[in-house]
Amino acid sequence: MQTTRPLLVLGTRPEAIKMAPIIHESQQRADIDPVVCFTGQHREMVAQVAEYFGFRNDPRFDRRCFRHAPYKRS
Repeated sequence: MQTTRPLLVLGTRPEAIKMAPIIHESQQRADIDPVVCFTGQHREMVAQVAEYFGFRNDPRFDRRCFRHAPYKRS
């Protein structure tokens, strides 16, 4: 059986709360190996939620996996 590796990207605390059951269930299944990435948008709050629900940012994404550029009006 082939393992599926979905990339689950979380930026805000509400996103982390909504995704927690999906992350938990996918971690329990042998055929799914989720890759969790925090964008850094609300990094500290997302980390608190992740700790509460028992999941972590993938170590390969210890640094921000996305760079945020300042918003510019045209």
